Amino acid sequence: MITVLGISGSMRYPSHTHTLLDIALAAARDSGARVELLDLRTLDLPIYTPGLSSMPPVVTEIRDMVNDAHAYIIGTPEYHGNLSGALKNLFDYLYPEVNGKLFGCVVATGNDVGTTSLVALREIIASLHAWVLPYGVIAALPDFDTAGHLTNNRIRDRLLRLGRDVTIYGNLLFERYARDSILGGGPNLGFAPWHARE
Repeated sequence: MITVLGISGSMRYPSHTHTLLDIALAAARDSGARVELLDLRTLDLPIYTPGLSSMPPVVTEIRDMVNDAHAYIIGTPEYHGNLSGALKNLFDYLYPEVNGKLFGCVVATGNDVGTTSLVALREIIASLHAWVLPYGVIAALPDFDTAGHLTNNRIRDRLLRLGRDVTIYGNLLFERYARDSILGGGPNLGFAPWHARE
């Protein structure tokens, strides 16, 4: 069974980002995935410092959780036209754990468009040698009621499709990448075996 990991970069209680993730993860579950949530609000993740001789235990736990997942739905609030600092800090700790896997992205913004955060997520994911769905989901304040419930059915529909697509296509990509990652597989297997030697 494919495991889809939701990752939330929001530090707020309550959180529109979490509302969006919950809907998308429920759709992934309905599509056959086992779902988990990595909630950065509950973790004391230190600011990334390169070159440390040893990592805090929380980093090992997070890396194991990310590594064990087959695909991801990642959510961020938009702050000053970009993703949250907490989420960027998490990405700084990751690399081989996400190689060759698929991401779906959701953004919760104020009254802005939210596209700059989505573009930033795609660039980071590409630099990690992972895949990202060609569409994302962006919701703004008018899409929620005063209690924080999503009221825009068009956004809800996109979230349901995203959860389904991450599950279906994430499984296909993971299986192919895993087969291609065999050392010595040769150039006919594309990028994966070359990357596995690095």
